[in-house]
Amino acid sequence: MGRESIFSCPVDVMCEWKPPIYEDKSKDDEDFLRATMKEHMLFQELSDEVMGTLVRACQRIQHDANDEIVRQNTRGEYLFIVQEGKLESHCEKNQN
Repeated sequence: MGRESIFSCPVDVMCEWKPPIYEDKSKDDEDFLRATMKEHMLFQELSDEVMGTLVRACQRIQHDANDEIVRQNTRGEYLFIVQEGKLESHCEKNQN
C-alpha cells in the first residue's frame, strides 16, 4: 500500500478562525448553497447554525470563459460551488 497524504489543522487554529460575512446573497442564492452543500458528504451532518455560517461566508465570483480557476499541483484554499455554467478539468499524466 502506498503512502497517502493527509492534511489536517489543529482544532485550536480552527476555533480562532473568523469567517467572512458576505450579505449580498438573495434568498434563492442561500437556498441554492444550502441545498448543494447538503448533498455533499462533508456538509451533511452540519447543524443549521454552522451551515448558515458557511453560507454567509460564501462569496460570489464570476469568471469568463477560458479563465483558469485552479491549477494542478497548487495548494487549494477555496471550495467552489458552480451555480451557472460549467467547468472543465485538465490533468497532466504521471503526477505524483
